[in-house]
Amino acid sequence: MENILSRISLISDNEGIKITSLERKIGASKGVLYRAISNKTDIQAKWVQKIVENYPQYNANWLLTGEEPMLKNDIHIYNVSSPPCEPAANVPQECMCKELLARLEAAHEKIGELKAELRAEKKAVEVPRPRLLRFGDGVVEEIENEMLVT
Repeated sequence: MENILSRISLISDNEGIKITSLERKIGASKGVLYRAISNKTDIQAKWVQKIVENYPQYNANWLLTGEEPMLKNDIHIYNVSSPPCEPAANVPQECMCKELLARLEAAHEKIGELKAELRAEKKAVEVPRPRLLRFGDGVVEEIENEMLVT
C-alpha cells in the first residue's frame, strides 16, 4: 500500500534528484526524510507542507491521499482496454512519462522558435556580397574568391 513517504520518493524520482537533495531544498536536516522512508516512520506535517510549497507542480491531494492526478496540470490517463471512466492502475509512472513527453514537446517547439529567430537574425545581418567583374577580351566574367585590387 502506498503512503506519503512512497509518494515523496516518487517526487524525488520524478525530479531526478536524491532524497537528500529534496531534504536540502525543503530545509530539513540531512536524513529526516531518508530515515523516515527507510524505517517506515512518520514525518512531521511541516515537511509535507514544505514539499507542497517547494514542488507546486505536484498535487497536494495526491501527496496526502494518493488520489490522482499526481501533477496539477495532469489529466487521468486511461487504459485503452478499459472503459473511459476508469484510470489506469499504474498512473504515476504513466503521469511521469506524460509529463516528460509534454516537456519534450515544449522543448521541441521552443527549439523551432529559436531556430526561426536565429534565421531572422542572420538575414538581418547578412550583407549582400558585391559582384566582382573582370573585363578582358570583350568578355565579362564574375570573379569568385579573388581579392579585388584597385
